[in-house]
Amino acid sequence: MKHKKLIKDFVKFTLIGVLWSGINVLFMWLFVDISHMPAYISSTFAMIIVHLGRFFSYVLIKLIHPYFWKFTYTNITFTLGNIVLMTFAIDILKINTILASVVIVGGLFALKFFTYKRINMIR
Repeated sequence: MKHKKLIKDFVKFTLIGVLWSGINVLFMWLFVDISHMPAYISSTFAMIIVHLGRFFSYVLIKLIHPYFWKFTYTNITFTLGNIVLMTFAIDILKINTILASVVIVGGLFALKFFTYKRINMIR
């Protein structure tokens, strides 16, 4: 039973993640291409909107406990980890960008879920 719940929770986590990733792309398109905002402003707005949207979506479907700051700190940590790992893999090890991105983003996505589980964010 515990194994089924874990799989069900991971599927929910994945679906919300994919949904909000698509919304992020939509916002970037609207802000940059339609509104002609600079990318640094657009990406800042999009990241804030998507962060809040993901948090409230996970809370709404009762996947995570409503610990906003714990969620935020965890996401900041994973974002910094993503930057460091991408820089190391692409610039230092000279790994193909697409390969590095898929492996790092996919790995960190799964690791983030299990981190949420370990720090008791997942209900």
